[in-house]
Amino acid sequence: MSAGGFLAPRTEIRLVYQGADITRDIADYFISASYTDNSDGQVDDVTITLRDDEGLWVGSWFPSKGDKLTLDIICLHRRHEGSRDVLKCGVFTVDELSSSGPPSVFEIKAVSVPVDPSIRREKKTRAWESVTLFQIANDIAATGGLQLFYEAETVHYDRKDQSEQSDLAFLQSLCKDEGLSLKLTDNKLVVFEDKRFDQRPPITTIHRSECSQHSFTTQAHDLYSACTVTYRDAADDADLEYTFTDQNVPTGKTLNVIKRVESIAEAERLAKSRLRAANRRETTGSITIQGNPSLYAAGNVMLTGFGAFNGKYAIDKIANSVGGGFSQSLELTLVLEDY
Repeated sequence: MSAGGFLAPRTEIRLVYQGADITRDIADYFISASYTDNSDGQVDDVTITLRDDEGLWVGSWFPSKGDKLTLDIICLHRRHEGSRDVLKCGVFTVDELSSSGPPSVFEIKAVSVPVDPSIRREKKTRAWESVTLFQIANDIAATGGLQLFYEAETVHYDRKDQSEQSDLAFLQSLCKDEGLSLKLTDNKLVVFEDKRFDQRPPITTIHRSECSQHSFTTQAHDLYSACTVTYRDAADDADLEYTFTDQNVPTGKTLNVIKRVESIAEAERLAKSRLRAANRRETTGSITIQGNPSLYAAGNVMLTGFGAFNGKYAIDKIANSVGGGFSQSLELTLVLEDY
């Protein structure tokens, strides 16, 4: 269904702070709210911007860093009279407070961080033996008080060494090698395969006429036709090597990866994932549209009316903005359907 054709929505927010709904309390001070939804590698965040002419927010109402808040974006009368769509942004932890003026403005910024911050900060050295990637992710999630959502193939390792790395940094490196994405959101640790998500049908179709702004780029100078993984085993005095070639890129450079692997099978997975990651951003774009609560980072949209840039795109990032309306700025990557 196209994003067009909806009745123009009236947008409200619901803000729950430390378990209490304070939506009405802040109504006279509310200027805007923003919510950034990232598909991989970065925490999501929200920013609440408030008037502070009376000095309440820098006075008796001054929040505390570490407090929890929940933000919902509510669109009324979006599909038909009396309907409502709700974008549940999730649970966030207050991370940064700022005041500026004139006019006096107060900002509350909160991020989707783990319950236990040690999984991001505490560096560890340990060996994981006879283990799967799922088991590693599940253990790290449990340590951080998070719920694991794992949507990827089972990957077995004889041994993996975590050397002076935080749990999240270690898990991020494993996911990168396997062509997987890692996301922290709403007290959840999400591990998913880009390829699997790219194969999902589009959430909606967006026509150029529905965009207030758009920008697209396609490039060839950084494309690779093949990836070679090499690992020198000093104990056996031998090289382990595997090359994967992308038949869709007839000419191009070879991406060379030197990294410890345990088998040809692991080298093959690494070569394919690194080549896909290197070539994935051949065609990218950004659009700004009227807010649609059904869109989310890592989902797909079909674009039409853009000529050569028409196609199915993965959403890498959505910047949601509420205040005088509801708009979304999407960062997009053309989906690679073949590998």
